[in-house]
Amino acid sequence: RGPTRWKRGFIHVDELGPLDITRGLFSANIYLTVPGSENEGEGELATTARDSGALYVWPLGVRSRVDWYRNAMTLSSLSSADPEMQLNLKHVLGKPNIIRPKAGDLVLLCAQRPHCAVGFDHGVRVSLQCFLQYNGQDKRLLIDC
Repeated sequence: RGPTRWKRGFIHVDELGPLDITRGLFSANIYLTVPGSENEGEGELATTARDSGALYVWPLGVRSRVDWYRNAMTLSSLSSADPEMQLNLKHVLGKPNIIRPKAGDLVLLCAQRPHCAVGFDHGVRVSLQCFLQYNGQDKRLLIDC
């Protein structure tokens, strides 16, 4: 079993705030080794071998105060480790975008969007991760390792 108690992934955001074209927090992940790269097949969310070790990213994008209030219950669940809330999030957020990284891949994702790394039964996932803070075109990109 992979090193996670959330075999189907722990859905979260790394920054709970509205999306803004002038600033943002991004996660940069370089995958050195990944589990299950030899598996094939399609199936349900996090129940197939193919999704072992995958990264799920949901396209929820809160851009305004109206969006914030409209999604208040969902957003509050993103900061909870309650298993029932995690199950509810999977239903409320719907189908995620699925990224199946291979060894050597660099994956950049908006840390303000709900995401999770799916657990795995066999193999090892080793990655390097840092956050990139974008504060506008005239500012330096900040790297937080």
